[in-house]
Amino acid sequence: IEKLKSVLELQEFYLQKHDAEQIKVMDNKFHETLYNLSGSVIFHNILLSLHKKIQKYRKASMQSKSRATESVAEHRNIFNAIAAHDPELAEKCASQHVKNAYQHIIGKD
Repeated sequence: IEKLKSVLELQEFYLQKHDAEQIKVMDNKFHETLYNLSGSVIFHNILLSLHKKIQKYRKASMQSKSRATESVAEHRNIFNAIAAHDPELAEKCASQHVKNAYQHIIGKD
């Protein structure tokens, strides 16, 4: 969980610096670290594959300052729930993160 915290803090740092490229890099790292934390090789491989397939949409999403800010805040909420050992809240935060990203991609945010 410390690695996830470290990645999140870097993402927050780059958000303050308005460095879209590094925000995207840290966003990818956050997701991959989260998949690794699941402890399931199957889960990790499926999500990583999906993550790579939607990369162009995620890149466009991270170019939007407002969406990048929201995404990093959503990552913070997910991390806080995991750190608090609250799986129900972590699931709720992760689901909302996915919904928000989808809404942004289809232009309904």
